[in-house]
Amino acid sequence: MAATDGKSTQRAGWKVFLTPSWIAIAILVLMFTYFAFSFLAPWQLGKGERKSETNHRLQAALEHDPVPAGEVLPDEGPVGTDKEWTHVSLQGQFEPAKEVLLHNRPVDSNPAFQLLTPFKTTDGLTVLVNRGWIPPAEGVKAVDIPAPPTGQRTVTGFVRLGEGSTSDVVNADGVPQTQVINTSTIGKAQGIELAHDYVQLDAESLNAMNEATGNEATGSGDNKPRPIPLPQLDNGPHLSYGIQWIAFGILAPIGLAWAIRNEWRERKLEEKDRAAAVAPETAEPNQLVDRYGRQRTHLGDRSGFGGRSKNNGGERF
Repeated sequence: MAATDGKSTQRAGWKVFLTPSWIAIAILVLMFTYFAFSFLAPWQLGKGERKSETNHRLQAALEHDPVPAGEVLPDEGPVGTDKEWTHVSLQGQFEPAKEVLLHNRPVDSNPAFQLLTPFKTTDGLTVLVNRGWIPPAEGVKAVDIPAPPTGQRTVTGFVRLGEGSTSDVVNADGVPQTQVINTSTIGKAQGIELAHDYVQLDAESLNAMNEATGNEATGSGDNKPRPIPLPQLDNGPHLSYGIQWIAFGILAPIGLAWAIRNEWRERKLEEKDRAAAVAPETAEPNQLVDRYGRQRTHLGDRSGFGGRSKNNGGERF
């Protein structure tokens, strides 16, 4: 009977974990674990892998001489992701009349306008070239735009993938501006057919162009185009972040199990304390006594003479 009562008490004790609060906590923990393993950790690990691949391509590009852009940029369609950051050279001339400013795109946390200028190559392909960035005037307004060098020339830079999102080209302060480097949108707005992807000038080519022009557009060095910084050749914190999400996904259910165990132990201790508080005090049973208050030595002794019913030889008094 006692064993049955113990099992019933144990089953009743587990019912506390079937309350809405504990069920909600368990669901949240399981959902967090699922998202940690299925989304958060793969997201960070994927970013780390892509960053590593970009570093390898950029390192290879810096170690090799530029190749003709025609060998990398197709006449139609985008280049493959594996071709981004390829170091290329272009021969031809700029078309500053079709230039567009990229705004709301800070560079190293500095407000900036980036100069997007079409470049018509000798092969007949027109490529959008990012000539660098200039700081704005009066906070958000564009300063006088430094013109690119005129005539035929050779420039070098890195292939960049065109951006998939779109943004209209609007005329602000008398200058066409956009927020996205989408060559299709820019080409339609400027009435020119552009290659799907674009080229970001390297620092060497941009410095040579600044020397060639002497920044004659304004006579001031404040608006001289500055090169767009290259990505840092490190993998960043993504690997460690991914490992942390995996660890969190493992620790969350362990923490839930630990909390359940502690709650169970606390409740068992409380039950023991309550049982001890209501139990009656136990005492030793009174020994049997006769009518005169004397202790009986045998249950059958009813004479009241302390068991002395016989004396010498068994005779009665």
